[in-house]
Amino acid sequence: MANYAGVDWAADKHDVLVANQAGKELLAATFAHDEQGLRALCRALVRHKVLLVAIERPDGLLVERLLDAGLRVLALHPNQVAACRARFRVSGGKSDRFDAFVLCELARTDHHRFRVLEPDGDQTKALQALTRAREDLVHARVALSNQLHAELERFWPGPIGLFSDLDSPISLAFLERYPSPADARALGPKRMQAFLAGQHYSGGQKPEQLLAKLRQAPEGRVGEQEHAARRALVLALVAVIAPIVAQIKALDGRISTALREHPDGEIFRSLFKGAETTAASLLAEIGDCRGRYPHRDALAGDAGQAAVAIESGKRKTASFRWGCNKRLRAAFCKLADSTRHWHPWAQARYQAAIARGHDHPRALRTLGRAWCRIVWRCWQDRVPYNPSPPPRPPTTDHRRDPDRHRPRRRPRRHPTHGCRACRQRRHSRDGSQRGDREALARHLHSARLTCTQVHTATPRISQLHLHSCRLLLPLTVSAARRRWGGRRMPFCAGRAAGRALTPAVCAARHLREGVARGLPGDVPPDRIPPTDNQFHRRLDTGRLLCGCPCDHVTLAALGRGVLRGRHHQEPKSANCPSRSLAKKPSLRPGWISE
Repeated sequence: MANYAGVDWAADKHDVLVANQAGKELLAATFAHDEQGLRALCRALVRHKVLLVAIERPDGLLVERLLDAGLRVLALHPNQVAACRARFRVSGGKSDRFDAFVLCELARTDHHRFRVLEPDGDQTKALQALTRAREDLVHARVALSNQLHAELERFWPGPIGLFSDLDSPISLAFLERYPSPADARALGPKRMQAFLAGQHYSGGQKPEQLLAKLRQAPEGRVGEQEHAARRALVLALVAVIAPIVAQIKALDGRISTALREHPDGEIFRSLFKGAETTAASLLAEIGDCRGRYPHRDALAGDAGQAAVAIESGKRKTASFRWGCNKRLRAAFCKLADSTRHWHPWAQARYQAAIARGHDHPRALRTLGRAWCRIVWRCWQDRVPYNPSPPPRPPTTDHRRDPDRHRPRRRPRRHPTHGCRACRQRRHSRDGSQRGDREALARHLHSARLTCTQVHTATPRISQLHLHSCRLLLPLTVSAARRRWGGRRMPFCAGRAAGRALTPAVCAARHLREGVARGLPGDVPPDRIPPTDNQFHRRLDTGRLLCGCPCDHVTLAALGRGVLRGRHHQEPKSANCPSRSLAKKPSLRPGWISE
């Protein structure tokens, strides 16, 4: 029978509780945090054949000893343990023994919901120790630099903006030689030039400019003793900051060497341009155990790049993720912030997030979430990141290969033969749509009987004598795409009207194709295309000619398949299709409005 244990660790002692699979308590003891106590703790767990050990931390001396003893460890987040205390106690009490009991119960009943701790390799642990130590030193340097900045603001703000950073080596050397205004009074151009040459200054400013900036700063009015005290404080802070800066530089070299020697170092180095420290931090926090993040969303959640969804009824919000690996989140944010300056894809992602109304930190997290997918894929496949992937090999199926040339389409048929949409709609069995088409066709047919020019015309467009009227369809590109994009013709006016109106239907098809290509449409009113080819070309430019003896009628495609028509002048024919449709709305198809 499997047994489970919960360990509530502390700085001086560790409370342990062991229970069997049924929940019966087998051991409840306290072990000291020393060599003898840790040995006794590991021996007790091995003697009781403990299957899983639950503890509230993923690393440390105690966790390393448990793993070294061959025990499987469940590293639980303190928030998860705190949320389960009310499950076993209503009064709200808390003790170390009770916390060990809660951990043991979670390992016994809910172990399938948690991930077993899998340690990293020795190289990854060494790199993690170096990067975390450097991060701690950087925090200490920033804190001391802020303290030095505040101290100089009180009595001598001149050296603050003299060089690039206050904690740079040249600034610290300047403050060590001139810690107060009294020490810098004898400083001239020649001495400043000698100081800059000794420090290998490459800022580009002349000694006279630096001296002018130093003299322009205000000076404090302090007493003699206060002046001496503040001068001593500046020297003390400089003496503390200087070795920290030197040690950070030394750690940078060791981190760079360890990153190059790591098996996964090349994967993370390919994501940055020279920022090896951030690449090392990213590798150290992700680790080398591929089973730790089974999918890319797990990495995005642990890195804090994915928001937390909160849903309750109709309320749906996304909030900031607080429970995550803070160091890993900082590494991904640095990756997003650095790549948005030189990577085109990252720039587009960042600008798109800013355009949606996100502020700078949220836009970085949006870009970082996209980088999580790429980093996880490269990490799982053990391949470096390649911004320009190689071309795909050719395939035999041209439908799946967009680079292959598609077979040439059949040539267009004569306009009198009708378009494919017309032929498809002839075989339609939808009664309502067929009724609408026949209603429109009846109106157009009645107009054809009264318009002698159309009635006597042959199907060939070159023999149509259209000198006095035009039906103009000036459609915009966006309206045409909304109206006909990716779909068939909206109607077939030649359904019941005969062959004389078939060219008008085909003209509408050519108009659709011409406008969808974005061609400008403008045909002078006094120009009549004399041949079929010219007529075809004019239709592609966005104009439709009709045999109605009325004046200009303008139709514009609006919204979801709505055609609106209006007369610039009073129609000259009582049987004009547009006028008859306007007078008889009951016979008007549903997709036509005035």
